[in-house]
Amino acid sequence: MSRTPQLLIGALVIAPWLTITARDTDHANRLGRSHEATAKIGEIIAAVATFHRTDGADGRRCPHPPGQNAGSVGPTPPLSVECHRHPSGVCQPYVGDEARGGPGVYPARLWSMTPMWRAIGFRLLDDHAFHYSLTTRDVDGGCVVEVEARADLDGDGEMSRIRARARLSPENAIIDPVWDLHRPLE
Repeated sequence: MSRTPQLLIGALVIAPWLTITARDTDHANRLGRSHEATAKIGEIIAAVATFHRTDGADGRRCPHPPGQNAGSVGPTPPLSVECHRHPSGVCQPYVGDEARGGPGVYPARLWSMTPMWRAIGFRLLDDHAFHYSLTTRDVDGGCVVEVEARADLDGDGEMSRIRARARLSPENAIIDPVWDLHRPLE
């Protein structure tokens, strides 16, 4: 008696499960990377709030260059650094002067080369999937902050975008509870 029918039936039963599992794993990986973005957005807003509350020579202000009423930085790393093409599917910053190549690899000094990232002391040294941008604007003695994270998580050319806004005053920081989510798992 041939085992071919049993093997065929077994394959038909197991194949959809393997497909579903692979799809669920990919979805879970992208979801984890989206969680990275929301956490880092929160860290950036907290860093701007700390900078804003620090009394300096210019008093309390937003981290954009002095004498300007607004400023922006990013995306960092540039969108030309394709994180999804790295073997781990993430961007990999490196520290040091020795250039390293490969998809998704970039020098970590990009974070400290820009005055706004340097002012708030924010930089990423660990693997990450998103590119981050920061925009600040002076408003009525406070600071309006917008942070955006963008990534092509699955390499199809469609970008995920997660954006949050906050308003900082000398007394408090209010993060807008409505975040702009555009294809957060794309």
